[in-house]
Amino acid sequence: MMYLEQGQYDTPRVHYEVVEVEDPRRMMISWDEVDRKLEIGDDAGFHESYDYTLLNETNHVYRDVLKNFELPLFAISKQDSKRKEVRRKIGKDRSLHIYCPAGWPTVYDKDLLKFITGQVTHLALNKRATVHDYVGWHTSDYLLATGRNRGGNNYVQAWQALQRLAHFSAEIRVGLAGNNHHVVDVIRFIDQAQVQLSGGKMLGGRAKISGWLREQIEQHRILSIDPGYYNLKGGVERRLYEIARHKCGRQGSWKINLLGLHEMVGSFSPFRNFLYTLREIIKKDTLPGYRWLITKDGFALAYDRDCKKALGAVLRNGHI
Repeated sequence: MMYLEQGQYDTPRVHYEVVEVEDPRRMMISWDEVDRKLEIGDDAGFHESYDYTLLNETNHVYRDVLKNFELPLFAISKQDSKRKEVRRKIGKDRSLHIYCPAGWPTVYDKDLLKFITGQVTHLALNKRATVHDYVGWHTSDYLLATGRNRGGNNYVQAWQALQRLAHFSAEIRVGLAGNNHHVVDVIRFIDQAQVQLSGGKMLGGRAKISGWLREQIEQHRILSIDPGYYNLKGGVERRLYEIARHKCGRQGSWKINLLGLHEMVGSFSPFRNFLYTLREIIKKDTLPGYRWLITKDGFALAYDRDCKKALGAVLRNGHI
């Protein structure tokens, strides 16, 4: 059993347990057997008598937390996953402080969070039950649901993603630098995690979702996403889809200046490089449900892919 610290900041510790599966076929063992191996007592969160929900791809619904659409909480580039702390300015008087001692989760790591969030939300809505705190999954189901092949390396990457997500926390602050600020929200995703590993590959896991994530689901601060999202390979592509999905919504179109979009996407690349990437994505035109264009007056315009909806929205919102 390991307790991994969240760093020097005043954030909760992650209760983290790893079980090595000594099966040459790399098949998961029952969680009851795991509990016996770890000799878990009555005070542990994953006690064998505790009911947890097993997630699988058959009831998967594609959803994500609204805050994940709004804010650049995740690394756009896999190279940025090595960062341990990130500070971003968001808007005029807000800032985002991210603490990630296990590495900064990427937009690709977020697929595991989407998988958990989508299914927990689906179960709560369809069964009209309370939101489940404890969830379990087979990694093969997660890979299938998010459009990945079930090759060995993806099992390793799933394990790395869970570690980064479990050790992630972020503060949204209002105010300027120094002590002239106050924290308005603290974001965490996972409070406890237990995994079965075989040769560094995660066969499956159980997790307790954070109180913050539970609250988002209970208060319906969730948006559905198109399954085609998982076909998007670029980090900027994925962020552009998320922003369009969040901002267009029912109004059908949304406009922002290019510098503001660069900040909202969360890219660390120079503005010139970001602009080149944006133009290439516009040419490819592969975002599900939405399109982007750069207007003559130097703005970025997101609009619905449906021509009739888009034209009506652009005229109604005064975006031309």
